[in-house]
Amino acid sequence: SEKLFKWIIKSEIKNNLLFFEIGSSDGAEAKLIINSNKKTHVVICEPDERNINKYDLKIKNNPKVNIINKLISDKSGYKNFYFHKKLSNLNQSQKPSSDQIKYFEKKKIISTTLKNEFNKYKNFKYTIIKMDIEGYEYDLLKKNLNFLKNKKNIGLLIELHPTTYKNKEMEKLMEKIISYGFKFKYVE
Repeated sequence: SEKLFKWIIKSEIKNNLLFFEIGSSDGAEAKLIINSNKKTHVVICEPDERNINKYDLKIKNNPKVNIINKLISDKSGYKNFYFHKKLSNLNQSQKPSSDQIKYFEKKKIISTTLKNEFNKYKNFKYTIIKMDIEGYEYDLLKKNLNFLKNKKNIGLLIELHPTTYKNKEMEKLMEKIISYGFKFKYVE
């Protein structure tokens, strides 16, 4: 739930924190970080201009915030993305099911990799990578395991979408992430 997400974020805010948010329809989590009295920085990766245009000035004009209007993917270039026609918080990277496709508009958009964007921010002691990407979190994590496994002091905050996973693939991926030394604090 959103309340739990906010509580988790508040409990993890500390000095010298980079909050790297992948998918942010409203900027609510970014506001929690920038409203803290800690030395922090926020990077929001959001491919939908409609969402970015809704962010308030506290986010848009804040020197502690960078907004990247690109899709975070496994490759840089252009990639298909499905924009929900009415509810921009339901956009997705994977093709919607045949009964849902009518609610989406497919467009090719600019993509970049997690590694390319993340490596621009090196002077932080702690990092939280937050993902709310409507089922694409499995693919993004899997394709970035080699990059993430050597990173230190990274927390992953992921909204899971279990109906999109097959054959316990997310469970197996979480086991692999644990084998790399990551620890799970909260699972909803």
